[in-house]
Amino acid sequence: MKFLGAPAIAAIFLAACASAPAEQPFDLAKPEAFVPGVTTKAEAIASLGQPTSRMGGPEGASTIFYEFNVTPTEANGNVSRVSLMLLFDPMDKFVSKRNLGFGK
Repeated sequence: MKFLGAPAIAAIFLAACASAPAEQPFDLAKPEAFVPGVTTKAEAIASLGQPTSRMGGPEGASTIFYEFNVTPTEANGNVSRVSLMLLFDPMDKFVSKRNLGFGK
């Protein structure tokens, strides 16, 4: 399976940013429990809710994005937006996660 390069990830991130972020953040500890090769995309969505956006990838892989606005008290006073990217293989099994952006 091929993984996306930095330019492709940047393009995906920019596309994800075009969507309006959700109002309420999910528990940021939940994605930590996702097991590569075990957790399915359906299980991830059931745990986190509907993603902000989705993209197909090479050879049937896919990516889902979550973006949330958070208040300073929820983010230790420093963060106003959380962006999370979850990668899945062609069989919809979790591969990895990336925190793409924390900041104002």
